[in-house]
Amino acid sequence: MRRIILLLIISLPLLFGFTVAQRSTDPATKQDAVVDLTDKTKVGGEILLGKFYFEHDDSRMARGEPCMYIYSYEGGKQGKLIVSFHCTPVERPKARDVILSLAMSDNPDVFLLKEIQFKGSTKGHLVPGS
Repeated sequence: MRRIILLLIISLPLLFGFTVAQRSTDPATKQDAVVDLTDKTKVGGEILLGKFYFEHDDSRMARGEPCMYIYSYEGGKQGKLIVSFHCTPVERPKARDVILSLAMSDNPDVFLLKEIQFKGSTKGHLVPGS
């Protein structure tokens, strides 16, 4: 009987600690960055040039909503929504800065945005249809 009580006393904190740690490693998160596109870059049906505010929202993705939002960036703050879409997350090495993957389009003056990875993240976000 003493062994059972001792086992419970030792086991409960371990189980509780595990469940708390598990919750804290899986929060819904947002990632964002201001990106200066110095060349014309096509995203979805839009051609972007200048500064834009990129935001990825894991909670929207979990609900099946578009999870990547690109806004204009005016006066040092987020402006109007330009385009939103469902991305495809892919594992990547941890990024030291924002990484954009671009490709050439049919138009030699316009690039295609293929993927964005936010600073400090180990996930890239593939752009659909690019």
